[in-house]
Amino acid sequence: MPSMFVIIAALSKPDGVIRGAARHDPAFRWPDVGPDPIWGMAVFVVGVVVMAAGGAGNWHWTFNVGMGTLLLGVVIFTVFVGIVAVKLDRDRYWKPLRKFFLFLRNNSLIGRLVGRRDG
Repeated sequence: MPSMFVIIAALSKPDGVIRGAARHDPAFRWPDVGPDPIWGMAVFVVGVVVMAAGGAGNWHWTFNVGMGTLLLGVVIFTVFVGIVAVKLDRDRYWKPLRKFFLFLRNNSLIGRLVGRRDG
């Protein structure tokens, strides 16, 4: 069962991936939209709890580990939300992403050294 975020994202699509009666059909399958962003939130909350424990006990290393865990949770959440957004609406996001990657390849130092200038 996908998370509430995936259900809301699928229901908010203009073409309506999930309709009312289809959910009760035994042959219905949830759309594969990628990883669940709630994992990033879980890591974030663990980081906040570790930071709180480290700050309350005046344990600096524990606080620093909690801060790193918190930032890791933010990165995981952001990456997973991006993956879900691209998978839900490929036509809207794929062309700009491809253009951006081509721009990075053609305008980076490595791209200039190799001599690739297509796009």
